[in-house]
Amino acid sequence: MIQTLLDLVRQTCQDVPDVFGLFLDELANIVHGGALAVAVVQKISENEQDKFIDSYMVDITPSEPKELPLAVQLRYGIEDEQSQDDEDAANIVLNILPLLCRKAKANGAGGASAATTDVAGSSLVELCAHFRLLQVCEKSVSQNLDQIDALLVCPLYMVHEETAGHFTDMASSEKQLLCSSLFYAANFFREVLNAFASLSDPDIRSKVFQRLKDAVTIQNQLESLLPDVPQFVPPIVHFDCDNNDKMAPLTAKSGGAERPKKSQKSGKKRKRKGKEAAADAENANLSDGSHDSSDTSVSNASTLSKETKDLKQDSATKPAVFLGDRLKHYLRELDMDVFALLSYRLATDAATSQASETCLRAVDLLWLVDDLASKLDRALIAAAGKRHAFLRTTNATKKLFGFSHLCSIPPASVVEQAVELLPALCSHLEAINAHFQDIIARNDGIADGPGMNTVESATLSAALQRVVQALASLISWNGFVAADHRSLLKKALTALTARLQVPGATQPSTMKELIRQAFRYLKAFAESIPNLHCAVALVKLLVAVGNRTEDSGFLRVDLDAVSRGFLQRAWYSADGEVEKGQKFNDAVRLLLQVHLEHTEDVLQAVDKIATEGVGALMDSESRQGSERWGTLSKGSFNVFYKLMMVELVNAARRIAAPTQSANRQVREEKLLEWSVAVKVLHMLVNFVKEFDGRPNLSIALKYGRMFIEVFLRQAMPLLDSIFRIHTDDIQSILKKLQLSTRLLQHVCSHSKVIKDVSLTNHIPPLKKALEVLLYKVKAMLFNNKCTEAFWLGNLKNRDLQGQEILSQALESQSDTDRTTADVTDMPTDDESDVDLSEEEVANNPAVSVGEVDSDAGVDSYSEIV
Repeated sequence: MIQTLLDLVRQTCQDVPDVFGLFLDELANIVHGGALAVAVVQKISENEQDKFIDSYMVDITPSEPKELPLAVQLRYGIEDEQSQDDEDAANIVLNILPLLCRKAKANGAGGASAATTDVAGSSLVELCAHFRLLQVCEKSVSQNLDQIDALLVCPLYMVHEETAGHFTDMASSEKQLLCSSLFYAANFFREVLNAFASLSDPDIRSKVFQRLKDAVTIQNQLESLLPDVPQFVPPIVHFDCDNNDKMAPLTAKSGGAERPKKSQKSGKKRKRKGKEAAADAENANLSDGSHDSSDTSVSNASTLSKETKDLKQDSATKPAVFLGDRLKHYLRELDMDVFALLSYRLATDAATSQASETCLRAVDLLWLVDDLASKLDRALIAAAGKRHAFLRTTNATKKLFGFSHLCSIPPASVVEQAVELLPALCSHLEAINAHFQDIIARNDGIADGPGMNTVESATLSAALQRVVQALASLISWNGFVAADHRSLLKKALTALTARLQVPGATQPSTMKELIRQAFRYLKAFAESIPNLHCAVALVKLLVAVGNRTEDSGFLRVDLDAVSRGFLQRAWYSADGEVEKGQKFNDAVRLLLQVHLEHTEDVLQAVDKIATEGVGALMDSESRQGSERWGTLSKGSFNVFYKLMMVELVNAARRIAAPTQSANRQVREEKLLEWSVAVKVLHMLVNFVKEFDGRPNLSIALKYGRMFIEVFLRQAMPLLDSIFRIHTDDIQSILKKLQLSTRLLQHVCSHSKVIKDVSLTNHIPPLKKALEVLLYKVKAMLFNNKCTEAFWLGNLKNRDLQGQEILSQALESQSDTDRTTADVTDMPTDDESDVDLSEEEVANNPAVSVGEVDSDAGVDSYSEIV
């Protein structure tokens, strides 16, 4: 009954290749899940084996097939003694190129589809799905793949190597045939790896290793060829998605070529001319012979050409980075069993990798760990924010590309398999680390010397980053908080600590000690990190390890030192230029955030950056970088400035107001902390004189107000309670705070002059906070019998540089004739904003504050002086 039903489904959908491919994939999943009886599976296996051979395999003939548009050659065959003894294995070939050419000819002639012109089921679209069903059935029935092991070593009919070498001289249709054949070969080899990688036979494993190299070589070749075929769309290989997902672009961007934005005012759409519509229809129906018309839309491939050309132009200095997410729609998914190939030793130089047949090349390692890191990031949820929202299907379905099989595996099982890979991953980390340490040693300790920007080193850098990211995804898994999975965490940490070469040392027994030793092991890699992106990945991993314990205080010093060291280092790109840009700023933001969050004294850390970093940057003529803080430059200043202001406000919030029962020493300590905080505020606000961009001005206004509000809530009660005892200290704090508030007033005036709405929105709440501060200080003086210390003056409007703004410039804002006050003992480097007669100044005490003229019909404000 089941076999009859399966045959009926096959007959119904076999004329539609993508639907038939979906049927084969889903049937393979059912067999893999053990839902069918062994007898049924055995029957399916026998039928599918015959159909696969009839559809895709042919006997090798003395001469290659003729009458094809491209020269044919037997390629990618694996010869050994066993295959030579086995006549079946030695005389069969996968018939890829002839099938493609026959299909292209049928489609070009306007005849029937390939599925009907050739043997039933011979469409290459379902080749990989058919093979997967075949190997799953064989494993389920006989627990081995002896019946189909010839497919592991058989050659393929492909375009002749010499013909492929003249790719640029080919016709467009020939280029598309070549690229299609390479895609089918690459995906077939990926399924071969899925089938045979889990087998332990040494002879089989050596052949699987060769297939790994073949898959990597073909994918690299595709990436070099695709920029020259802008209209090419690869054949689909994932069938469990709707039609819109199949037509997704090859690039990370949404859509194909970028189109100009339409005006929102226009409510009507212009009708397209007949010729334009016909041309679009012709492009949409263009068939390259690689897939059926239902596969994808050609217009989606246009973006691939532009982005892959950039990769091709920079290939001399950049690693062999795969197109990854942009091509995963057209590459079959790798199973977790494939990563057993990571157990092979890594050859860190090209000579060794070519001489040894059992060593992973750098590009092979990158190919494996890139996919592994993507899988762990997708399967293992680190926090609640990473969960996929219910019924949000717009992007969720697209994220399933390349993860269909992974989603059927419980996360705990994924973690178990990943933990088993840790020794191999650590071995590769150590090999890459030794490679870069050797280069640094040859360059007399210079981290960015010759040898760091070669293709091999760049590829190893990319592999190092992906390995570290994979470890971070594993350690960050939120399932470790469950008691059932604590043993997995302990096993993972034990695998890391076991890499420490400590003679006579005993294995740590407590979780805290395991975390300490694992942190120590991973921290050692910071000394030879090759680029900033690897540094960010390592810091994330160290943070993840530290978060595995509630008492992570013992790791704060080390984590602070590592992040600070990365911030102080100058980073260079592959072309030798100083790193810059948005990605660079994002990396710097993360490192700075980790540094400020884990430092012992935030205020001192911010003060150090402001003094050594920004101060040196302001003194340099070009302002391209700071000598002590290599990541601080004119381009990254905004990142530093915002985080420093944020941490200043957070540090001020942590200075809690003392209780009524607090002794004198506690109050004095709090007063000292506020003195440092006000000093840092003055330094940070003063930076806007030199870096007067709108983002910096907005930060100064926003966080300056927040600091004033915290000062009012938590500092003023302290100052009021000890005013009589520490009059001079409080006077110094108020005078320093006045310098900051004065400059904030200048920023307000500047914002009104330039009429920047994003800045003027911050002015009303800031003025309110300054006004409350004024009255709080006046009340403190009144409570301490110092009311005579209060006097008034006329405030002048000034710009950021302290130059007076003409009253006409602010007439529209009605911002004149404000009243304020000043201190008689003012610093010589800051000009007062008020006009006072000498008699008024002489008749007033040392401490004086401003007052609002409530009768003035203006937008009045005041400041502390």
